[in-house]
Amino acid sequence: MSGALFGDHAVTGKKNARVETKSSRTAAMTCLSRATSYMDKRECYAGPDGIAYVLVPPFFKLLLKSGWPFKPFSRYFFPNGIYEYVIARTRYFDAVFTEALESVPEGAGSIDENNAGCKTS
Repeated sequence: MSGALFGDHAVTGKKNARVETKSSRTAAMTCLSRATSYMDKRECYAGPDGIAYVLVPPFFKLLLKSGWPFKPFSRYFFPNGIYEYVIARTRYFDAVFTEALESVPEGAGSIDENNAGCKTS
């Protein structure tokens, strides 16, 4: 069972070479969507993720900065509707994560400089 976590096929047990040799296409699509959202001028799609923008290749930054119309850009790089889906899902998870962080008591989980352990209170 643990092999499935490290790239083995769940049924056949064979190694999945893609996991070991290539980056995740899903992660790349999410990062590109977040970077696009960061530069999107439309209020309903504009996002705060400047880090994703920094991570995309220079070619994409040039496209995003150029103000090239979004429709042709999105049709070429994103399957129909995926950009909107990823941005909606990302906003939801960002809101849940932010709310969870705000509910953590101040100082919880901070590093104790004396013994480099975690404070529990």
